[in-house]
Amino acid sequence: MENRLSVQPILELAAKKNGIKSVLFTCNTIEELAYNLRIVPRRKGYGILYFAFHGYPGGIMMAADRAKLETIAEFMGKRFSNWIVYFGSCDTLRIRKNRILKFMEKTKVLMTIGYRKRAFWTESSALELLLLDLIQEYKDMRKFWNRFRERYRSLIRMTGLATFHNGNNTNNLSTLEGNSI
Repeated sequence: MENRLSVQPILELAAKKNGIKSVLFTCNTIEELAYNLRIVPRRKGYGILYFAFHGYPGGIMMAADRAKLETIAEFMGKRFSNWIVYFGSCDTLRIRKNRILKFMEKTKVLMTIGYRKRAFWTESSALELLLLDLIQEYKDMRKFWNRFRERYRSLIRMTGLATFHNGNNTNNLSTLEGNSI
């Protein structure tokens, strides 16, 4: 039996506590990633896309492949417009801000969240559970982030969590970071 940690119990707990739906798709290859990013937005009632992978600066690592942020944006298209994208992977957002903003511009996502350094699994999992719980209470993501940052500032700093928000139009991209590098 393989001893792998999974984010699935965290997602299930957040879903049960808040009365929301969650679904887990596995992606081991670039083809599976592309396919899943085509079918996920067809499911109704979802608004957070959570990438649970290992990461590297500017991308994610699957069992058999790697995918850069630009490739992910290409696969996503604008089908995730106004969604929140969460990169639950170390280092993925440890890149220049303009690459993140280009990702957001291309996909039209409302908010991009992720780590700008290597985070320990237990700490990042605790932070993700807190985030997935609190975010359900807010429609205004700026108010959410201000409240979340106020409550969990030290954990945000420790994990390197960063948040980027896209306003109502594409000329209004801003960074709401917990810790900048």
